[in-house]
Amino acid sequence: MNPATHPKFLCILMIAAAAAQDSRPQFARSAADIIQSLESKDFATRRDAVWSCRETKDPRLIAALRETLKKDAHPDIRKFAAEVLGELGDAESAPLFYNIIKSDPFPGPRGAAYVALGRLRDAGAFDILMKGLASREDAYAARGLGYLGDARAFDPIFAIVKDKTPDPYDLKRIIQALFDLDATRATVRIVKLYESIDDDKRFAFALGLTDGAPPDAIRSLAERELEQPSLARQDAAFVLLRNVRDPGSAQKVVDYLKKGGTRRKAAFDAIGRCGDARCGPDLLIFLESERGSVERYFVVDAIGKLKIPGAARVICTKLATESRPVVSVQMCDALVRLGDRRAVATLLAKLDDDRRDAQPDDVEASFPFPWNVAVGDAAAWAAATLVDGGEPFSTKRLTRLDPEPDSKKVSALRKSMKERRAALLADPTNAFPKTDK
Repeated sequence: MNPATHPKFLCILMIAAAAAQDSRPQFARSAADIIQSLESKDFATRRDAVWSCRETKDPRLIAALRETLKKDAHPDIRKFAAEVLGELGDAESAPLFYNIIKSDPFPGPRGAAYVALGRLRDAGAFDILMKGLASREDAYAARGLGYLGDARAFDPIFAIVKDKTPDPYDLKRIIQALFDLDATRATVRIVKLYESIDDDKRFAFALGLTDGAPPDAIRSLAERELEQPSLARQDAAFVLLRNVRDPGSAQKVVDYLKKGGTRRKAAFDAIGRCGDARCGPDLLIFLESERGSVERYFVVDAIGKLKIPGAARVICTKLATESRPVVSVQMCDALVRLGDRRAVATLLAKLDDDRRDAQPDDVEASFPFPWNVAVGDAAAWAAATLVDGGEPFSTKRLTRLDPEPDSKKVSALRKSMKERRAALLADPTNAFPKTDK
């Protein structure tokens, strides 16, 4: 298998990305426009209209969402409407949620309704949510019970954890519910259960543990898992470390890499998220020694996140010779994070570089590499950010550009930086002096 497509690592990135940044579109739109969009025949238009109501207090929009929940023909739209109404705490929607649980033929809306009822803390929700633990939507019913906060649900929810198939999303919801109900008891029992489960469940359990277990318990567990020969247990360790972001564990991961640990991209990603800049010298050595482009990508990402002192010059040297476009684009991102204006000359030298990596057919769209981004576009934006400030450059944003008008904006920026190149290069603050060590 291509290392960039390892399914467990893809899942780590997908879930963490969802937790760190909600990429759903947000619009400044009038209520009339949103209501009209909710009645559109186009799925995406209705979806975006539902999501644009997520923080509304307008009673007209809340009423329109209720109608969407009742009448929309697409189960995903009904699901989204139930989620939003639950987030808004709309108590008047409770009868609709009960009806969906009883009669909607699709699991998506039913699951969202279970969670929404728990969010509402509806007085009559306990019994129906408990019955939901025996349904296809058991994880959603458990999540609803967690929101409801009735401690009587703890043992029944824990009973389904042991036999649950290793679906990371479902187990994450169930474990989150246990921590909501009793964090202390959940830590003791989940950690104990974790020690005895099959390896194929450890990844999902690790995801759930990061949502409520104390950092010390997570760190201890992760460091033990790193010492195990099982790759599944090592994967679980990186899930724990990546999500708890504990600086104290970064050196343990460095030691793992120095011993020849094979889960290298996950390890570099964990180091970047642990927040310990003392790993900087080791990361710079790894940047020189790693041969795989996936591994180099994550080393560069970690260096940028940790803002390693003195790293900008090293990155500039590597950028001049880097053969893989996705890594070059990520180097532009790292140079902006490092904030050293002396990198501008190196970035300007890449303005004519039209290389880009097309997204392979076997890599999911959610994978964070900056696919389809020209190195010259990234260099232009990064140089402009260092010189002029303003909107920060990031590969995440550049990868998500809409065809119009953002792509035109980047093209215009690149043209502008080419026109300014001679003047910028004449400024000695925009380049590393040759004698600068």
